[in-house]
Amino acid sequence: MGQCVSIAHNVGQPAQGGGYRNPVIDRDFPDPFCCRFGRYYFAFATNANGSNVQCAVSDDLVQWRMMGDALPQMPPWANPGLTWAPNVSYVNFNGSYYHVLFFVARDRDSDKQAVGVATSQRPEGPYQPVSTKALINQVEEGGTIDPSCFVDDDGARVLIYKNDGNSMGKECWLYMRRLEADGVTLVGEEVRLFKNDMDWEGGVVEAPFMWKHDGRYYLFYSGNGYGGDRYAVGFATSTSLFGPYHKDPKPIMTSGHMHGRVTGPGACSLIMGPNDGTWMLYHSWSAGNAYRACSIAQLGWQGGRPTVTPSYGINCTSPSMCPPS
Repeated sequence: MGQCVSIAHNVGQPAQGGGYRNPVIDRDFPDPFCCRFGRYYFAFATNANGSNVQCAVSDDLVQWRMMGDALPQMPPWANPGLTWAPNVSYVNFNGSYYHVLFFVARDRDSDKQAVGVATSQRPEGPYQPVSTKALINQVEEGGTIDPSCFVDDDGARVLIYKNDGNSMGKECWLYMRRLEADGVTLVGEEVRLFKNDMDWEGGVVEAPFMWKHDGRYYLFYSGNGYGGDRYAVGFATSTSLFGPYHKDPKPIMTSGHMHGRVTGPGACSLIMGPNDGTWMLYHSWSAGNAYRACSIAQLGWQGGRPTVTPSYGINCTSPSMCPPS
């Protein structure tokens, strides 16, 4: 892993006694994705604050330092300004070690959102695009957004993504497709996993994130419009990576869990914390819908169902002090 450099002041909300208060990244940091390399956690987010892909680093999930732009140079196929939902994974391929960034940007030719890919020797970047063309662009289905890489226990890699159907009044589906061992090359046919068909989803399914627990696959996703208070997190499960997936009928995190402090929680990712607890990073709208800040919450399991109790503005036990989950 490359040397990390502090670029700006801490952006978290420290609490007394070694705990924390949400949001842990109190600035516009939408669609947060978190991964761990060595002793450091890296969080990446949608474009804001002068960066195409925002990046922050922490050693405890609580105190975060902002880094530079992880994708300072956009590929020639993309227009700047709409770079969304970054996702980073680590690859060891034929003796080469590198990090892969999947991201969303506006395709110049089709004027649709599309998925691109870039690589770097350092987790924080800078990442360099690997192609002059978008990796995936489902033009007839509204474009493609929200790429999410998952690596199974046997090393098999897949990319999960969404057609942006709600942008043009069409159905939204979550898709899955295999990746080659190089981490950047798609192979085989894409598979439809599920679409927007529940009332709470409000015509939208998006922001997929896969997690494996006790041999089962849990596909977390967000539903409804991201800009409103009905945005929420749900999940679906399967015993097989490519499905079929069965949705749980109720979302596990909604604005109602926030007790009126913030609204629209969603776009989550999961990570193992410093004390082997499972933690969720997610964004939610600040008071007055000024920006989407990043918060954390510990994930628990009850009878095979994930549970989460989000908080905002109150003292909570630090991830390094929480029991495993």
